[in-house]
Amino acid sequence: MQLKMRTKCKKGFSLMEAVVALFIFSIIMLTVTYIFGSATGAYRNAKVLQRNLENAQHAMNQIGKTIRTSKVFTASGSTISVYDYSKGGNAGCLRYRFASGKLLRQGGTATDPETDQVTCSYSGSEEELVSNGVDGDFFVVQSDKGGGVNSPVVGRVTMSARICESATCSGAIFEGETIIQTTVSLRNF
Repeated sequence: MQLKMRTKCKKGFSLMEAVVALFIFSIIMLTVTYIFGSATGAYRNAKVLQRNLENAQHAMNQIGKTIRTSKVFTASGSTISVYDYSKGGNAGCLRYRFASGKLLRQGGTATDPETDQVTCSYSGSEEELVSNGVDGDFFVVQSDKGGGVNSPVVGRVTMSARICESATCSGAIFEGETIIQTTVSLRNF
């Protein structure tokens, strides 16, 4: 007697095949999730940098308009003090400064605004022109009408600002930061 063995046609996946397929799918999904997360973070950082850059450009344009009609009293790196003749009277004193990742403006009162020896005193709180992510300096060349052999020099103020993604800029310039600069001629020549 001959035993007939029936062979079954096996359909479906074995447990090992299913585990291997699940492992490969998991690796692919983790990679896609990581890439998507990195792209989203880069986009968010770029938007923050763009917003900080736009705020700094607006503030520097506003300061430039003020400086064009002003006399510069003091400038020491991150601070500049001016008397704005367009405001007139005792209210024309302004001080701008970069501090703790912010660009600040403070108003003051002038003594002897009608003379060439104006002095300013500042009181009250500082207004934030840019609330975070900016650091910079002011560089001033005073006007000199030049007498004798010296040729006249038209004064100018150069504002340089470093724009950062974070609230404050630190040390060296890193990727994701940018520098903007503008120069304004003084009209007190």
